[in-house]
Amino acid sequence: MATLYVCVDESGRQDSGQCYTVAGCWFVSERRAIDTLDGTKDKLMETMFEGGPNELKGSKAGPDTLNTGVDYLRNVVYEDESIEQSSLPWSMSYPVGFSLVAFTPDTITETISDYIDRLDRPRVIQSFALNAVLKPLVHPEQVCLDGSISDVRVLLDSTTWDQPASDYARSCGEHQSRTRNA
Repeated sequence: MATLYVCVDESGRQDSGQCYTVAGCWFVSERRAIDTLDGTKDKLMETMFEGGPNELKGSKAGPDTLNTGVDYLRNVVYEDESIEQSSLPWSMSYPVGFSLVAFTPDTITETISDYIDRLDRPRVIQSFALNAVLKPLVHPEQVCLDGSISDVRVLLDSTTWDQPASDYARSCGEHQSRTRNA
């Protein structure tokens, strides 16, 4: 059986600045997450950063390099045998899905400052971002989880996500409970 993976990463700071972005990269595989997309990642690294960083970091690339990487990804991902190429849980035929949310931290902090303690604001913003980037999981018209998917795994890039992930899991449980009781 296959697993739907959602890899979540962030850029910027959730508590200050002009842009805080959280992205989800979605794919289906029968392999463990650590055994997927290596070939695609290596080819992207070669294309985008000749002899450069050992991690795909958009902040280390200019707009032209990012455009080159995205264009290249559109083709090379079809060659990656570690991910499912058909029978995908979304309507598009592309084997890798993406979800993205961006906030202006200074503006959102100002908006919630009367309601949330200063120390809780970064966690709340991060929780909102995680909720938004995982939204397709709770909307069957966006991601349809049928019998071909046995598990869903959300892979977070660091321990800074522990509390927002706990908040998200709790809210999903409460949502499912309310739905069943309705």
